[in-house]
Amino acid sequence: MTHISTYLTSVITILITASFISLLLPKGETKKYVRFGTGLIVICLFANMISGVNIVIPDEINFDANGEYSQSQFEEQVKTTMQAKLEKEVTEKFNVSDIKITVGEDMKVKAVETSEQNKLMEIERYLGIETL
Repeated sequence: MTHISTYLTSVITILITASFISLLLPKGETKKYVRFGTGLIVICLFANMISGVNIVIPDEINFDANGEYSQSQFEEQVKTTMQAKLEKEVTEKFNVSDIKITVGEDMKVKAVETSEQNKLMEIERYLGIETL
């Protein structure tokens, strides 16, 4: 239920913001593009809600001194965010207190560390880690 309310809040916020921006813009081409962009965002939100796919978005974006943002910085932030979200998900699902998940350069889970060895195999299977 919380997922639905989160998505509805997002959609309503985007629609209100887009309406406000639309009121400020003069009539013409710009207004069409704002409506088109808003529609795409709303469609993506609904598609995301229906499919249940989690989109990984970095919590913050840091630019360098020149105001540029490199691909490696982006990948590192996505990897860090993915690790944190997976650790939280596994902590809640398996009721483990200490978990460390390592994500590789290919954005796949490489290793899991926890002191609760009895749950380790089940967690690895859940995350899709191939064990030897």
